[in-house]
Amino acid sequence: DALGSSGESTVRSFQTLPESTITSLKVTDITYTTALISWKTSNFTSSKVEYGFSESYGQTKETASRGFLTEHTIQLTELESGNEYHYRIVAENEKGAIVRSNDGTFNTVAEPSITNLTAVANSQNEVTLRWQTNTLTSTVIKYRPVSGPLKDELTAGDQQFIINHTQILKSLIGNTEYQFEVTATDRQGKQISSGIRRFSTPIDLKPPELSELKVSVTRSGDEIVLTAKWKTNEPAKGEIVYGPKTRADATVNITGTSSLVTDHNIVTTGLSPGTPYSLTAFATDLAGNRGSGEI
Repeated sequence: DALGSSGESTVRSFQTLPESTITSLKVTDITYTTALISWKTSNFTSSKVEYGFSESYGQTKETASRGFLTEHTIQLTELESGNEYHYRIVAENEKGAIVRSNDGTFNTVAEPSITNLTAVANSQNEVTLRWQTNTLTSTVIKYRPVSGPLKDELTAGDQQFIINHTQILKSLIGNTEYQFEVTATDRQGKQISSGIRRFSTPIDLKPPELSELKVSVTRSGDEIVLTAKWKTNEPAKGEIVYGPKTRADATVNITGTSSLVTDHNIVTTGLSPGTPYSLTAFATDLAGNRGSGEI
């Protein structure tokens, strides 16, 4: 006091509030443009996330209620697909004390894209398509001759999810312009199209190659039925010429369908029982090249 006398209280103690700690921090449900961030705090704090393309962040999102919680969830929206984002948590308790998490990163899902699409002719009847996608995708290819009807559209593809793609289109028509479209689908179901592209096959000077030629003879009532089947390596029109081996002047010519096919099947009747026959199968492609096989 003013006279210099002093007094003191008994010793008391106090304890500061514990600093908030951030645990169980994780990023889930990442899509092309959104991500869900969740975490826990050791005491009641506000919920706030800083995020951006670098550790400078630049963007902030917090819960609209501004309440104090121990379990926190914030969904980031309107993100850019295929980018790496930095983020950190800013937790402020009821007394205004602030704690920040370490910097973390996550990548939004990239929307699929198709690049380096090429078409190279291996022969008059075969073309190899190659391309890359920036993310794992499966593929469907639709193709047809430019001058052909829509009903002649064919499909090919690969259901594997890969980045480097190769697809060989076979049984094409030589000296023909084709249009094709590649559609890629990622694991999230997002699709991207190459748009309509074109390629041309070289002039066809090679006759069709026949394989798997088989002939069967059966009886149906009083008729003897001959069935001839074979395959060709390119679309062609089928034809058979057959006759008794002992009579070269008694051959019969039977044509198949008028359309170009690779699987040929011709059925005819009128054969004589107990008679050896010879048969030649022919295939003529669109360019007029003619191949044959004999039995």
